[in-house]
This record gives sequence, C-alpha cells and structure tokens, in this order.
Amino acid sequence: GLDIKLLFDQSFFVRASIKGVIIEASIAAGLTALMILLFLGSWRSTLIIAISIPLSILVSIIVMNILGQTLNIMTLGGLSLAVGILVDDATVEIENIHRNMGQKKGLKRSILDGAQQIATPALVATLAICIVFVPVFFLGGVASAIFAPLATAVIFAMLASYILSRTLVPTLVMYLLRKELPIYHGQEEEEVPSAHFRNGREVSQHERDLARLQRQQFEHAHPSGTPEEEAEEPITDAERKAGKGITESWVWRLHTAFEHQFEKFRASYTSALDWALDNRKKMVTAFAVLFIGSLGLYPLIGQNFFPTVDAGQLRLHIRVPTGTRVEETEQRFRQVENIIKQVIPKEELDLVLDNIGLPAVPINLLLSDNPTIGAGDGEILVSMHEEHGPTGEYIEEIRNRIHKQYPDLVIFFQPADIVNQTLNFGLPAPIDIQVTGRDKAANQRIADELMKKVTAISGVVDAFIYQAFDQPQIRLDIDRVRAQQAGLTQRDIANNVLVSLSSSTQTSPNQWLNPQNGVNYTVAVQTPPRALSNLDEVGNITVTGAAQPNPQLLTSFA
Repeated sequence: GLDIKLLFDQSFFVRASIKGVIIEASIAAGLTALMILLFLGSWRSTLIIAISIPLSILVSIIVMNILGQTLNIMTLGGLSLAVGILVDDATVEIENIHRNMGQKKGLKRSILDGAQQIATPALVATLAICIVFVPVFFLGGVASAIFAPLATAVIFAMLASYILSRTLVPTLVMYLLRKELPIYHGQEEEEVPSAHFRNGREVSQHERDLARLQRQQFEHAHPSGTPEEEAEEPITDAERKAGKGITESWVWRLHTAFEHQFEKFRASYTSALDWALDNRKKMVTAFAVLFIGSLGLYPLIGQNFFPTVDAGQLRLHIRVPTGTRVEETEQRFRQVENIIKQVIPKEELDLVLDNIGLPAVPINLLLSDNPTIGAGDGEILVSMHEEHGPTGEYIEEIRNRIHKQYPDLVIFFQPADIVNQTLNFGLPAPIDIQVTGRDKAANQRIADELMKKVTAISGVVDAFIYQAFDQPQIRLDIDRVRAQQAGLTQRDIANNVLVSLSSSTQTSPNQWLNPQNGVNYTVAVQTPPRALSNLDEVGNITVTGAAQPNPQLLTSFA
C-alpha cells in the first residue's frame, strides 16, 4: 500500500500560538479571580470579570475577520499580549461599584455612579494603550505585514473590553450582586484616603460629616438616571439572611484576613511615603544614580530584528568542492549526517532528510534549495521531537565539528522555520550583499575582499559567496562547415549532446499515462553516466539530425 509520512510540519507555530493564548487567558483569569477574591471577597464579581475575557477576545476575532485578517502567529500573539491588559476595565468598574455600595448607596445608584465616575479615566487609559500601537501601521515592507496584525488584535481587544465594561459588566452586577448589598450597608461607610488627609493635614470628623452631607445633597440634586432608574427596592429580610451567609463563608473569611494584613501593609507604605516626601533630595539622587547605572547594561543587551525562534528544526546547506559527482557528494553528506547524529541525542532526533543536486525535471526546482547550483550542492533538513535541547547550541557544535573535520566543505545554516524564512525575504541569509558589474573577474575579486571583511566582524558566522567560479567545464567548438557538409546543424549537435549528458527531458519532454491508475510519468532517455567517464567517451557520442539519420561521431565535428 501507499505510505504517506509528514516530513516537516510548520503548523507548529500556529498551534503554539493558540496554546499560548489559552495559557495567557487562563493565567489572567486565574490571577484576576484571586485578586478579586482577596480584595472584594466576591466570587460573583470574579465570575463577571472571567466572562469579559473570552468575550473581548471573540469581539476582536470577529472584527479582524471583517478586516480580512486570519488567526496566525502575530494575531494570536497580539491576543496573548492583550489578555493581561483587557481585564483592567472590568476590574476597575467592579471595584468602583463596590466602593459606592460601601457608601450605603442602593444597587442601581452604585452601578450608575460607579460607571459614571470612571467612564472618562477608563476611556483615556484604554486609548493610551491603543495609541501606542498606532505607529505600527505606518511601517513599511515585511515589518508592516508582520506587526500590523498584532497591533490590530490588541487595539480591538482593548476597545471591546472597554465597551463590555460599560454595558455587560453593569448588567451582570445588577443581577448577581444584589445579595451582597446588605453586607456593605451593614459596614461603616467606606471613604477614600483623601477624606482623612488633605493638603498635608488631618481632616476632622466634623469636616468629613460636612463633606458627606454635601455629597448626598449633590447626588440628590443631580441624579445619575431617571426617577424610574433611581428607584431602589428595599433590602428584604431574605437578602439580609443571604448576606449573613456570605460573611460566614470561607471566601469572606479569607477576604477579611487578607484585608487585615493589607491594612498593615498600607500603613507601612504610608510611613515610607512620608519619609520619602521628607527626604526628597535623597530620593531624587538615589533614583538618578539607579537610572544612570542602568544605562551601563545597554551594551550587554543583544539586538535583533525578531526574537530567536526555537522550532526544533535545522536546515544545513553543504557545498562540496565543485566538480564532484553526485555519487561522491552523497558520501560527503553521510559524513555530515554522522556528525549531526553524534551531536543531537538519538532520543531527540526525529528525521534527517537530504536533498542533493538539481532535479532533471524542471518542475521539481520549486522544491529545491535556492543556493543549489549543481551536483555538488545540497541541504540537510533535521527535525527534532517536541522535547529537545537548545537548537542554537546544537548548530554551534555541528558547525565547529564540520569545520574541524572537513575544512574543504562550504556550509551555512539557513532559517528552517517559516517565521525566520519570512523575515529573510526568502534569501538564504539575513544579510545579503550583491556585487554587480560587467567585469566578471573584478566582481569576483571584490566579492572575495568583502567576504574577508565581513568574516572579520565579531558575531558573523557562515559567511559565503553564493556563486561558484571554479566549476569545471568542457567547451565544444563545432566545425560548422564539416557539420553542414554532413547535413547537421549546430542545434542538432547540441541537442544530441544534451540528451546523452542530461536526458531527453531537457530537449523533448515526454509523458506516459498509466491507464491502470491514471498517473503521468516522465519518460526520459539518457546515456548511463558510467559510459561517459572521460573525454574520449564523450567524443564517441553519436549525432543525428533531420537531414542525417545515420549516426555520426561527435569527434568528427568538435
């Protein structure tokens, strides 16, 4: 039967991105849930925020689909980046509603006031995050194609989170937090820190009572909604009983214990802040020294256009000395394979695939490596299992061993994954220098000088010249007069030589259809390479033509 095996799978990156989004969303939801439980003691508020996360992502995906974007590495990466940020709007909204409930307001009034009080600051904060990604859309070239989808995903996810915090979150609060209202009404009225300290002095109780009365009068004179919306249902005995049950739960006890410790931390922070304000010169000097000192780390930080991606794949191009036959090239490739198998542990190695030489059928050139120019060229593709060691270290060790054991080989590693291939614009190396001119010898000399200078640069590896200038060639000089006397043209002689050396596919492509399975096969005629091992045997190639059906020896005309 037919055995089909998947050799190289580039969908690894998309699967990894999807996995990353799921992990990021889970971590964000978990940490946010823990924060809400600790600070507010409300699993209902936690549920509301957890619902807003997938909805924001879903809205962003819908908008990207409308704009023609797809779920790819960059859009999924943008969603992963946004997951940790988009919970802010819902969290701030929930917390502010709880604060208003702590001021003994009704549930509707708490929702309306809480949403109104932070509407503008939350919008400004959301737009401030979104506007950071706007310059990405002004990039050009491959940078725009890569990073614009990421910016689109982040912006629409953030805008969706803000809209949901204005609409869905208040609605869910109205239906879910009614049972928690008696708890806040039974506590002392919650006040902001500025109610106790203002302009560097402590505010008296009389001033706080007067400010509370003024606030109540203002809210009565300027209602947040219509009289129907302002109408509050009184708290029932059943709701008070439910609220008492909430305060006796383990969630509320955990919240109370955490709140007690947090108040101690806030008191310590207040003391530290007072000291910092009293010693402003010392604080400014300390932070200035810290800032200037951190600049010394700049030379130690590497620079790159895109982070290194470890996909567990290697792509090694090998060029043996020019003129080497493909059979001998195969032997040299086996030597390199042995080094690869010595460096990469057997349990990590999945597949080693060799592509050597140029195919006889032109259509297969689409599957070959760009730098391959003859039988002495080829590439080795290596795929490792998901659990593997650092690919960069393997590459470095393989490179050093090949240079040491086989110095006559020209090798260079190419990007094996789809991300780096895209960033290289399809070229075999990240930096490509081209020398153009009519003088071939001068071009070669300049290329050699450039290669020496580039190789001397620190950090440069695998510097090579794409073209091979020492390829052995046989130049045939045809005696046209003698060929014409024999009824042959120069084209007839060239076609016969090509058929013998590289098959009839080059001059007369022919296909045969198998009637049993309907598959097309290329039919080619070629002189066996073993019969053309020297110049005398090449000279014995027979030549025919339309006007000369009798075979003639090539040496009669060349």
